[in-house]
Amino acid sequence: TQSPLDADLDLAQAALDDGDMATAGGIFAKIQSQDPENEKALAGMIRVALAAGEIDRAKDMIASLTPVLLAKPEVAAACAQVDLSQQTQETGDVDELLVKLAQDENDHQARFDLSMALYGQGQNQLAVDGLLDLFGRAPKWDDDAARKQLLKIFEALGAADPVVVEGRKQLSTLLFS
Repeated sequence: TQSPLDADLDLAQAALDDGDMATAGGIFAKIQSQDPENEKALAGMIRVALAAGEIDRAKDMIASLTPVLLAKPEVAAACAQVDLSQQTQETGDVDELLVKLAQDENDHQARFDLSMALYGQGQNQLAVDGLLDLFGRAPKWDDDAARKQLLKIFEALGAADPVVVEGRKQLSTLLFS
């Protein structure tokens, strides 16, 4: 049987998944008031702020956390999502980036930006595929940017995500080929 805390966490996550930020935020806040160290509630609060477009509030929450809490997997994943969200806002338009790549398939910055723009649209598989392609073409480009970004996306999506499982296999193949 499920504990009341786990049931509340599931309800809050379901509300977040459904886009009901008020309900999700309320439940996560209630849990956090009872258990300030609960990593799922903390991560949930950060994700609610992010989903509501309140990146500054999410960053403020992250800044207030101790190193121990920041190291917890759920919280680290939420922090990675905030970082990636900021980056996707700076990437440009998908169609423009596709045109750039059509004109020069070796435009690594355009390929990187396209992957981030796709990630920002929730097209995780295409984003990972683009970064894997970039890593395969130019592993050391921009101080290993493609590999580092892949790892950040993997952290944000979580180890159980099928995109992550397959992406890690492909990255390992590229690293050791």
